[in-house]
Amino acid sequence: MRTLASHVVVGSDRGVFVNFPFDASAPVRCRDGVRNVTVRRQPDSDGAVVCRIRVDGPRDDAVGPPKLFVRRPNWAEDVQVTDANGRAVEAPCEAGYLCLPARPGPEGELTVSFLFAPRVEDRRMRRLAIDPSRVTRHRGVVLGNGPRVLLANSDQPRPTIVLSVDKTGRLRLPKADDGTWRVAAVAGVDATEQQAREAAGKAGTVVLGPWRKMDPSRAVALVFDLIVLPD
Repeated sequence: MRTLASHVVVGSDRGVFVNFPFDASAPVRCRDGVRNVTVRRQPDSDGAVVCRIRVDGPRDDAVGPPKLFVRRPNWAEDVQVTDANGRAVEAPCEAGYLCLPARPGPEGELTVSFLFAPRVEDRRMRRLAIDPSRVTRHRGVVLGNGPRVLLANSDQPRPTIVLSVDKTGRLRLPKADDGTWRVAAVAGVDATEQQAREAAGKAGTVVLGPWRKMDPSRAVALVFDLIVLPD
């Protein structure tokens, strides 16, 4: 954690780099001097991680403000950037980083929103494309939602769950009031389509959620077999 803290915000000859969407406030040295960088993460919302980023430091009209590079996480499906007045800001991507203006002071503050949706990954953290036109079966996958891995309290080391997918290939997760997702389960990944649809039509028996929603006194599964049904 100590090592991570030193890499949240860094300075270089190229400008200011924000590597993680965490709360942080730190002086960093750039080519034109020391800049004070503040990152404030907003309360989590459904489908977006939002940060406000402000850079303060000496104003030098001859040199101009430093460039601001904000890393785009691989879980972000889209990014929206607005200025202090709520106007959209262009955010070209360069080697995995958004390249943004960094005018010093409160008028230069930017709001960066990383948008996400539930996804399926293999156990090497590679996203799997889901075919929305047919029933598909996937063995040994991990479910993610933004920066979080979804787990389930389960005595089975690898439960088989059933999810539906819309026409664009996006998973549908029925969210409960407590911030978890209740999904259907079947005996195994070789269950028939009829068995999977019958299970999907009933109340979900597997509760998915991030670690903070799990009961730490019970066994936890983070790898699943998955049957995906087209809408």
